[in-house]
Amino acid sequence: MGAYLCIATNGVQPSVSHRIILNVHFPPMIWVPNQLIAASMGSDAVLICNTESSPKSINYWTKDDEDALISNDKYEIHTVERLYRAQMILKIKDISPNDFGTFKCYARNSLGSTEGSIKLYGIHSPGGKGARRDPTNARSRSSNDGSDVNNDITSGNQKQSKTMSIVVNLVNIIFNLIFVTINY
Repeated sequence: MGAYLCIATNGVQPSVSHRIILNVHFPPMIWVPNQLIAASMGSDAVLICNTESSPKSINYWTKDDEDALISNDKYEIHTVERLYRAQMILKIKDISPNDFGTFKCYARNSLGSTEGSIKLYGIHSPGGKGARRDPTNARSRSSNDGSDVNNDITSGNQKQSKTMSIVVNLVNIIFNLIFVTINY
């Protein structure tokens, strides 16, 4: 798809040229860079679907196979278009338990339709925005019942969980950056 230039010359001036534009029509295709997204309570999540289609497709999002989502206080939806490609972006603000589930991105044109699926799941973020403190995890116990050892183990698990959530978020960001760099 694109512009082609045909030039004819036989050694006698002037040469002759003609520009031809070739359009290829095809049904939509979708690819999802991250099909599993982790988010903690109170944070924001960004879901991305990439499409290609010609003619241009109608693109939209759904959650748990219900009606199409619209931009509002909870969802910010926008599409970045470039030639026959489009990047569909869904930002979910202030994550709550009701936000976890399966989101689908759809692309439809006169030649067909397709969909992509992204599962949003929750992770615990110790001390983070929206995190709840566990009062049984206090380090100020005075008894010698082994609770200090249990607290050390629990604290270590929380640090591992926090580190894992940071790693998951960094991996999501890196994959998105690599994908955008390669495809655009």
